[in-house]
Amino acid sequence: PALFDALAKQTSARIAEFKPKELANLTWAFASTRLADPALFSLIDDAASTRVDEFKFVELLMLGRSFAKACHVSEVIFCMIEDQAEAVIPELEAQALANLAWMFAVVDRRCPALFSPSFARACEDANFDDTSLRMLHQFSLWCDEISEPCLLSSDLLRACSEAFSDKVDVTTSYNHMQVAETLVSMGYDVEIEKVSNCGYSIDIVAAAGE
Repeated sequence: PALFDALAKQTSARIAEFKPKELANLTWAFASTRLADPALFSLIDDAASTRVDEFKFVELLMLGRSFAKACHVSEVIFCMIEDQAEAVIPELEAQALANLAWMFAVVDRRCPALFSPSFARACEDANFDDTSLRMLHQFSLWCDEISEPCLLSSDLLRACSEAFSDKVDVTTSYNHMQVAETLVSMGYDVEIEKVSNCGYSIDIVAAAGE
């Protein structure tokens, strides 16, 4: 944390000096470690938005994913992604397609023109790894939630669901164990890391004991 605190101070002081690729990489570094505060992301957003025309699509995509991961919504960046994505969708690789779908789902931004039959066809031709399939599964759940057609084939949706349900990165933290033990001592029936029908892992499910 101390390293990132120092980096955040330097970033704030020298934000105008970063090239688009450097700014995108830096934003992802903060987002992936979950160490950036909202003020820093707002500063990065303002800096990127004023120079948005300088960013390549891959850099915009990284910014968008970083902002989504940090629960930061950038109107300018996501508008630019929408404008550019429709033209390049047939050229995108599997991970980029999954990132695109996931980030719009996370920030709850509807864009029927983007997630069109063209997007679905590109997904059918792509070779997704398990991580990308899990991201697409979250996208499909979001489509259901907002009553929008997902357009992905039933075979692909099944593969997404299976990859999400079979994920192996579910871990139980020490804090979760302490909370669970406390609930048990209070008379609750407790399940840890329960997997829902949709494939989500719920940290703790507690029900009143008899």
